[in-house]
Amino acid sequence: LQATIVGAGNDLAALQQKTEALGLQSVVRFMGSLPPAKVAQLMQQHEWLLVPSWEEPFGTVVPEALACGCKVIHAAAGGLPEAGGNCAWAVSSNKPVDYSTLIIHDWQQPAQATEAENAEIAAHLQQLTVAHTAAALLQNIQDAITR
Repeated sequence: LQATIVGAGNDLAALQQKTEALGLQSVVRFMGSLPPAKVAQLMQQHEWLLVPSWEEPFGTVVPEALACGCKVIHAAAGGLPEAGGNCAWAVSSNKPVDYSTLIIHDWQQPAQATEAENAEIAAHLQQLTVAHTAAALLQNIQDAITR
């Protein structure tokens, strides 16, 4: 099991210290800030993406990870539930054990995504495109005008 942490947020130093204190340097890699292409490449090499952030207005990393084939677990906060839709798992607490429980369950009973699940992910991602969002916004404006 390998964990890769991407980004250089406010908690980076504390996470690095905790990793060292627990002796987990051999299984946790800190990558810092990376260009989008490298992030996508890393996502394609990983099975899971965890987004424990409780302050994400939308969280574009969630649909990006879904598009790269990652399973996603995110905090049930901000715009993350909308970003993940029914294609990701939302955790309603900030307890690490709740995230790890989902991973352990999947690890013990691994399943490849079915064609139906892949189609659901593709349909969900299509709803998040600029063209779809703009069309929905225009429809809402037209509906409001005709009321």
